[in-house]
Amino acid sequence: MEVAERIREADEVGWGMEEAERRGDGDGDGEDKGMEASRELMVEVEMVMWRRWVAVAAVAMIVAVTW
Repeated sequence: MEVAERIREADEVGWGMEEAERRGDGDGDGEDKGMEASRELMVEVEMVMWRRWVAVAAVAMIVAVTW
C-alpha cells in the first residue's frame, strides 16, 4: 500500500491544496512543488483504482466462463 502511505505522509506534512498554493517553488511559472506532488499522487491513485477494476472484471469473466 505504497500509495496509502504517501497519502498519509502528505496529510501529516500538511500538503493540502491551500498549503500547496501558499508555497511556491520560486521559479515564477505559477506551479509549485506541492501542486506537482498532488497531481502525481492523484495519477497514482487513479492507476490503483483502474487496476482494481480490471482485476474485478477479469475475475467476473473467469467466473462467467467456468459457470
